[in-house]
Amino acid sequence: MIMKGKMRIHSIRQRLLFFGGMLCMLLLLFFSFFWKNSQYLFRQQSRLLEVQRTFASLVNGLEESDSRLYSYALDRDDDIKIRCTALLQEMREAGQALAGLLDAPIFTDLEYLIADYADCAGKVLEETNGGTGGYLALYQATKERMELIHKMMNQHQKAVNQDRVEWQARLEATQKNVERTLLGGTAVLIVFCMAFLVRFSKGVTRRLTLLTGCAEKICEGEWVVDMPPEAEAGHDEVWVLSRAFYRMLDEILDQIEELKLKEAMERQLKEAEVRETQMTAKLERAKLLTLQSRVNPHFLFNALNVIGGQAAAESAPKTMDMIFETADYLRYSLSRLGKTVTLQEEMQNVENYLSIQKRRFADRLQYEIREEAECGQIWIPSMILQPLCENALIHGIMPVAQGGRILIDAVWDKKRVRITVADNGTGFTPERLAQVQKDMADENYDDTNGIGLSNILRRLNVFFEEPVDYTIESEPGKETKVSLWIPARTRDAMEEKDANGAGSTCG
Repeated sequence: MIMKGKMRIHSIRQRLLFFGGMLCMLLLLFFSFFWKNSQYLFRQQSRLLEVQRTFASLVNGLEESDSRLYSYALDRDDDIKIRCTALLQEMREAGQALAGLLDAPIFTDLEYLIADYADCAGKVLEETNGGTGGYLALYQATKERMELIHKMMNQHQKAVNQDRVEWQARLEATQKNVERTLLGGTAVLIVFCMAFLVRFSKGVTRRLTLLTGCAEKICEGEWVVDMPPEAEAGHDEVWVLSRAFYRMLDEILDQIEELKLKEAMERQLKEAEVRETQMTAKLERAKLLTLQSRVNPHFLFNALNVIGGQAAAESAPKTMDMIFETADYLRYSLSRLGKTVTLQEEMQNVENYLSIQKRRFADRLQYEIREEAECGQIWIPSMILQPLCENALIHGIMPVAQGGRILIDAVWDKKRVRITVADNGTGFTPERLAQVQKDMADENYDDTNGIGLSNILRRLNVFFEEPVDYTIESEPGKETKVSLWIPARTRDAMEEKDANGAGSTCG
């Protein structure tokens, strides 16, 4: 499935650039054709407008110049003379422009006639010695020439209009030809573009569809997929993508096989570790049973009860109470080892322990046990609180000369029970407290010879199958307080959980 060798790539980008270049060239040709014809139409339209404007300007100039020449002949005002001179110059230029715009002999004659009129009018303006009659005589000569110009312009007005109509018809025909050419060229260009795009997209999407189909098979769990022959066509980016896809698929299959082998080896290793852990637990249990067998509990309990009865017979009630408390404490410690008890039973065992210690330390030790009623029936592993009370006694109360006090408190906290063991002993220094908290964060830390809290937490975490929250608070010379937040589970809840776990395992 893996393809080797380096081949020439015909880039899709190169194809698109070539197509874009060809399209730009065609568009440039169309634009050039359109621009050239547009310029031609614009020039002809401008020419017609210029003819009309020049013709109108010539007519208006003749009428105004005639009126002002007559006024000058009567009054000989210098302002009128200046204006007449300007009008005559404009008429000369208009006549020349009209002859240039309309290439016909009659407009050349009109140009000469206008020049003659301007010369005659100039004589009127240049006359200095004649009286009013002389000016009027000269004005009359210009009037005759102006009437000739009017006659000629009236005669040629039809020619001008006919020329304008003919040119307008030519322009409209040219414009229609341009529009038809543009529409036809645009249609051809659209067909060409559509044909190229259809062929190009079909060649690309067909192979992409094949690649997508292979990817969908892989998503459905079918990893063994062969590369279809169509995917090897094209020699472009899609072809490179297909080769990379199937090469990556081969590598993934190899890695999957390696992971399966590794997983099998890890599973065997874990099974060996579990067997080793089970063997270690059995060995520790055997050691414990051996230790228990060395001291016959029944013999010890019977002996303590006989001693208690003897103390009662001798009227020594304090001695009798202490013996019975010791017997109850030993019975609980040995008979409930490794078993589950209620918090109420654990509290009773702690009270027996502290009562015995109270007789030892007398006024140096005071204790108080507070337990909310609804907390007594939750289930916990045995011998959880006694080590905490023993630590409070050894590390907190014993160094104090007097006034030692231990408080055990159990209160309901939402779906948990908060158990607190506090003493007013020496407390921890900040450095010692920081070291204790650091040790507690270490999963491999064993504080059998320390405060014993890590071992208690391990037992609780295993028992409840979830981490148990705790806090350690201490102030040197004032107090130390350890709090545990125990999940509030009764015997019925524990049995229901065990039954559900067994059912799911069997299923």
